Amino acid sequence: MNELLDAIIQKLKDEGGELPDIHLIAMELVATSEDGIECRVQGSQLTKDLLEDLEISNEELDRMLRPAAVCLKEFAEILIERMEKKDEERKDEILDKLLKILN
Repeated sequence: MNELLDAIIQKLKDEGGELPDIHLIAMELVATSEDGIECRVQGSQLTKDLLEDLEISNEELDRMLRPAAVCLKEFAEILIERMEKKDEERKDEILDKLLKILN
């Protein structure tokens, strides 16, 4: 816990007194050939130390972050769905223009 406070104090000094952003958990969506879209969670050594200090196990962390991962994955699926729809609309527009040129 002291490391977290030390990091915050150092960042405050470095940033001229502004409250710094400290990233404890990073979630990212990764496209995989086997599973499609996968949500991965990454943390720093500071995160690991903090979780250990607070006695939060990996299993507890997984349970806590699962709803956020599901939400993030749903967001990605909606984006992909809309991108595919837009691609189809663009293909139709191009085909219509080609047909007009050919006729």
